[in-house]
Amino acid sequence: MVKKYKFIAVWLLGLLAVATATARPKARQWTIDGRNCDVERVAGPRRVARGVTCDKYVLPAIPLQVSVLTIDLKTPGLSLETCLGADQIVGRETPTSMAQRKSKPGHRVVAAVNGDFYMTKPKELKGMPRSGQVCRDELVENPVGRACLVIDDNNRPYIDRVDWAGTIACGDSTFRLHTVNMIGLEKENTGGNQTFLFTGSYGPVTYDCSGGVKVQIGAVNGSFNWMPTCSQQCVVDTVYNGDGTTPIPAGKAILWLQGSDTTHARMLAKGTTFTLNFKTTLRSCPEQLVAIKELVGGSDHIIMRNGAFVDDWAARHPRTCAGYNVKGDRLFLVVIDGRSKASCGVTLKEAYGVLKALGVYNAVNLDGGGSSCMVVGGKVVNTPSDGNVRAVGNGLLVVEN
Repeated sequence: MVKKYKFIAVWLLGLLAVATATARPKARQWTIDGRNCDVERVAGPRRVARGVTCDKYVLPAIPLQVSVLTIDLKTPGLSLETCLGADQIVGRETPTSMAQRKSKPGHRVVAAVNGDFYMTKPKELKGMPRSGQVCRDELVENPVGRACLVIDDNNRPYIDRVDWAGTIACGDSTFRLHTVNMIGLEKENTGGNQTFLFTGSYGPVTYDCSGGVKVQIGAVNGSFNWMPTCSQQCVVDTVYNGDGTTPIPAGKAILWLQGSDTTHARMLAKGTTFTLNFKTTLRSCPEQLVAIKELVGGSDHIIMRNGAFVDDWAARHPRTCAGYNVKGDRLFLVVIDGRSKASCGVTLKEAYGVLKALGVYNAVNLDGGGSSCMVVGGKVVNTPSDGNVRAVGNGLLVVEN
């Protein structure tokens, strides 16, 4: 009888072991640069807001720590917005501060990440985004052909290199407007012969100019509406010497003509009317004028296009990436920690593996390194490599309206 009970007990334990083995899920794996790595979800999915979830993953073998925001772009009242540091072109602010400052009743910032690479020198330009920016339909800084994340007026995402052109038409003459709220062009040497436009988004005063001519302008009808593609009817208020900084009055803008472009100032006497023209296009489809609502750039690396790997950066760093799925209805903001024993960072080819595993189809690399930061519900959920949150030039906010 005892032997019989022992047999039954062993048999039951065997059944339990088989059942447990069958019930235990297989380890999740991601393929990172040809290497299959076990992945553990250590937090989430956490509901941040309607249509927004946050997850955190660990890949012990590399090792990596990955923070992920998933945003359902079809969710009513949910939007993505860019934000300038301190609300001006030459300004820096932490994503934590941006999220807190921009939150208000009816406009709740539920999450944020850092945005574009920005100028670190000279000192008077520290914080200026390098790729251009559009914020709530306003061109706050002209794009320069670098890789960007674009959100249109219908909440549809695009990832592409973005080009911009500006002209000034006065009478029978037309000449080029080189920049909006940007000093100099990285990929073009104008020899100091150029025309700049400073709007209120630059800050309270213009850049500390040297030489040339400045022209204060107003809108012929109502107020300016600086959309990425637009025509503005303008009138000259006053013309004066270009040296030094100049206040930018509310509702006004300042043209600064430098070098040989100062000859155009002869056409811009007080009371003269003229037209400012902007045109912003996606490089892969320049004939299609996308109604750009938000735009933010990064390192000029498109990580993936239509599921395929595109641009590498073969050094491991902390990374902030933005991408979307094949349907274009789900946006992913991904921060991969680095420069620590817990998470060594990734090359862009390794970042591609992470993004592909998450279901991303198109992706761009934003600023990284010590700038990489993800804020959820007012708290930093990743581990910034500086040991604290860095003040950056701009950010990307997830907003519940």
